[in-house]
Amino acid sequence: MYTRCPQCRTTFAVSDEQLQARGGVVRCGECHHVFRADRFLMDSLPSTRKAVKTPAPPARRTATNRNDQSGTKKVTGHLPTLDELLWGKKRSRVRPVFWALGNLLVLAILAGQIVYFYSTELAHYPELRPYIKEACARLGCVIRPQVDAGLIELTKTRISPHPKYARVLRLRASLINRASFSQPYPLMEVTLSNHRGVLVGRRTFRPEEYLQKKIQINDYMIPNVIIRAEIEFTNPSQRADGFEIRLLADPQHLVTS
Repeated sequence: MYTRCPQCRTTFAVSDEQLQARGGVVRCGECHHVFRADRFLMDSLPSTRKAVKTPAPPARRTATNRNDQSGTKKVTGHLPTLDELLWGKKRSRVRPVFWALGNLLVLAILAGQIVYFYSTELAHYPELRPYIKEACARLGCVIRPQVDAGLIELTKTRISPHPKYARVLRLRASLINRASFSQPYPLMEVTLSNHRGVLVGRRTFRPEEYLQKKIQINDYMIPNVIIRAEIEFTNPSQRADGFEIRLLADPQHLVTS
């Protein structure tokens, strides 16, 4: 059984097994044109200058041309593999392992960006917080604490003249964190007014000013624990008959990992 290349008209001998192995697709050993051999089948050799010889067994052997004594040109054919049909002989492919490593690298970079920019939100989950803190220690990101000053209860507030010093007032109060989570100590804003309700003085105190102990920037108020606060400050020149205390979240308070 024979087939003829439609590109260069070279004739090849083919078998049924070769046609069935690749669905009839072959590559011409003369011009390397890929075509369907089953569409150009012949039962006998044509009376032309070009004769054929059955292809050598190795599938990857390059076609060679030889002239016999009669001057008839004989060609050994080359039937391509599926990889050669899809990629070609000279085209190299990147191994799957390098693609896998590249994908892992991209995923690692993406995960690092998520942790860096959303560290605060992720750290609010207790099961993730240890891992987020460790990651931020390496990435240099900052975790903001969860804060809700409205859930801090202020009780037993009392303001009175200082027993030892003139024109000095002493304020005492108790703070309780009613939130389900620990949070930083708030700022304490104290406002004084006279009997007409006119403002005579206002000042904001930081935790280290109203607490009896030194605190660090990562110290938290534990839920449902009473914290004692005491402040001493100079009495304004005008008579102060009323006072108001507001607890405010410190916008500059950050907790680093």
